[in-house]
Amino acid sequence: NLHAAISSGVCFARSTTENSPTMEVTVRNFEKLPEDMKVKFVSPLEIDMCCNLCKNVEPVLLVDPDDHYFCNDCVNMSTTDDDLFECPDDGNIYPSSQLKRDTTVAARLKKELVICPNSSEDVPVRICFAALKAHFVGCPCSMTTCPFCGAPYDRRSLDEHISSECPEASSKHGSCKEDLAQRDIMVPGGSTDYRPDSTTSPLAGRLGLNRQQGHSPSVRAPAPGSRERTNEQKARCPYCNKFFPKRSIHDHITHKRCNTDVPLEDSFNGVSEQLSFSALSTPPSAGSATRAAFDGSYHGTSPITPNGPDMDMRLVKVETAVRQMERQQCSLRQELHEMINQHEERAKFNQQNMLKGLTQLINEVTDEHLRSQRESAEQMKQLEERNNQLQETVAGLNDDLDMLREEVNALRKIVERAQNRRSN
Repeated sequence: NLHAAISSGVCFARSTTENSPTMEVTVRNFEKLPEDMKVKFVSPLEIDMCCNLCKNVEPVLLVDPDDHYFCNDCVNMSTTDDDLFECPDDGNIYPSSQLKRDTTVAARLKKELVICPNSSEDVPVRICFAALKAHFVGCPCSMTTCPFCGAPYDRRSLDEHISSECPEASSKHGSCKEDLAQRDIMVPGGSTDYRPDSTTSPLAGRLGLNRQQGHSPSVRAPAPGSRERTNEQKARCPYCNKFFPKRSIHDHITHKRCNTDVPLEDSFNGVSEQLSFSALSTPPSAGSATRAAFDGSYHGTSPITPNGPDMDMRLVKVETAVRQMERQQCSLRQELHEMINQHEERAKFNQQNMLKGLTQLINEVTDEHLRSQRESAEQMKQLEERNNQLQETVAGLNDDLDMLREEVNALRKIVERAQNRRSN
């Protein structure tokens, strides 16, 4: 599912032992992608998917009557002041109005595999081109800085550095220290600086379950001694002004002996953080009832606790999931509109070609009919001339016949006179 790949940023890692030819090009004018970014495709692109001159890839290409594809910059470079386009391939000259727009490149590139620019050459990470911009948001291969010591680390090793190597992490947190290897660092109004490698669905996040990336739908059990990474929402302590997961902020205030001064005014994600825990009915930990149901050990209702910080966390997660669904719906609607526009442009282009071909066929038939009429008229004229000649010949023969008759009659009279003379 292409939309699932875009939303979750699923990537496919393969070994470099596959000796498949790659093609590195420059992509331009793609939404939310860096301009003039170098992208390496796993397999070479077709000739009609990139500019024939500069070999760059753009979502819209211009096609000349000889089916040569060029980007907008190359067309402008090859167009004269008289609005005449000189093809760089064969040197033919056409009016710029004869160039057609091809908007199918973006749709055809979606399923092409590319190599993540942040991955190493030894173990390249292959993803669909359509999921590239979503992959950059939480790319585990990208570099980031430690929020405490400022040293550069890739996202995959940032947790290990903070939990075991960073000398500033423990000194800056003091009595409010939490396990940062399990939780992400979030700034007010921003997003997490680190994202886990695994992809967790919104439902699994609400239930406290971490699904494996693969074909098995079963729940992955954490390894001994390892801590499970979560994407829990953070809240700031109103006394020490530090961030903690919402499910542990109440325990921190109660047992960590925070400063008992008046809470600081704070706004987290545009909403004032007020630690007023009401007596909400909630299970002791998020997802415990669900895990018990999977194990078959759940019977009856879950125990009720007087305070419910987990309920706030669940509400925030539900709101986050709803916002994610709304963003996905907006993205799907936008893609649908783009597909409709592309289909309409393609249909218009095909209709123009059909009308052009039909007009040419009608002109050819009309010319053939006129040619046949002219040939028939010439043949009729020749026949009439021949008929006139024959009539003149017949008239001459009739005159000759009359003369012969007169001569025969005269000869008869002469013969009769001669016979009469002999008889006398």
